[in-house]
Amino acid sequence: MPDSLGGKKITADEIERNRVIMTNEPSNLEKVTPRVYLLMESEPRRSSLQGAEMAMVSRKDGLHIFRMEGNAEDKALSAEFNKALDGFVHPVAMASGNPSDRKSYDEGWLFVDSAGALWHVKLQGGHPFAEKFSFPGALPIQGIMITEQENRATLGYITDAKGTLWMLRPGGEFVSTAVKYTPSEDEIMVIGDMLNYTVSINGDGGVTYYALDADDFSLVDTLHREFPESRPPVVASALLPARLWFVSGDDGYVRPRVSDFSWPALILNVLLACAWGIFAKRRKYRWLDFPAIVVGGFFTAIPLWLLRE
Repeated sequence: MPDSLGGKKITADEIERNRVIMTNEPSNLEKVTPRVYLLMESEPRRSSLQGAEMAMVSRKDGLHIFRMEGNAEDKALSAEFNKALDGFVHPVAMASGNPSDRKSYDEGWLFVDSAGALWHVKLQGGHPFAEKFSFPGALPIQGIMITEQENRATLGYITDAKGTLWMLRPGGEFVSTAVKYTPSEDEIMVIGDMLNYTVSINGDGGVTYYALDADDFSLVDTLHREFPESRPPVVASALLPARLWFVSGDDGYVRPRVSDFSWPALILNVLLACAWGIFAKRRKYRWLDFPAIVVGGFFTAIPLWLLRE
């Protein structure tokens, strides 16, 4: 291993300390989660972090702190937090935190309040810590990710209304990057080391890679790769007016979804229905025959629906 690389001294400890891995995908944002935020002590009396013993609940009348043992509100601590959060518009609109003791330090939570303001909130030495940031990007904020990386280079990643990814440093400094990211549509992966960060944005049309300098997050290079466009089979798209599907990578819900609407297929189906009506009238089908015809047609169409899927 060389003594230095890119003007930086290389040691095994520095390599490990500057190793950064962050991922996020749309389904993490769209799923339903309880509006209860576990609260850890950021400055524990012991040498290591302990599991959360309290939880925060944001309501219209303010923040309520509950001790999980006994499920009772600590009204004194609730009053302290609400005093520290002077100007916070409840309830919380967006939150990002990692209340786990499997990390080297705790930074609590990043909150976006109902007025769109960005806050940093945590429990420090048994008392609340709250800081409001003046976000310089385009409002409203579209996404937040708290980082808590070993090198403490960032406090979080923020995405503004124009899709620009910002790096929030622990001191409150915001650094704009060249990365374009839509949290509700794209998957993001950040892999960093002592020299560079590689940010991949995976969307419907392809994947874009951004190489950023690890010191100031300036753009080093980009690479874009298009995904081959997938189209339904010609026969299925010509016979069926739409595509029916039930699951999506953008959220965690199972529900009917319709896409790939086709006017020619709809017109063809209408013409076939009219032709069948004329044919049935001439053959003098009984009314009881129509339910059987509809059911038979439904099961005949299933393979074609699967073709479109």
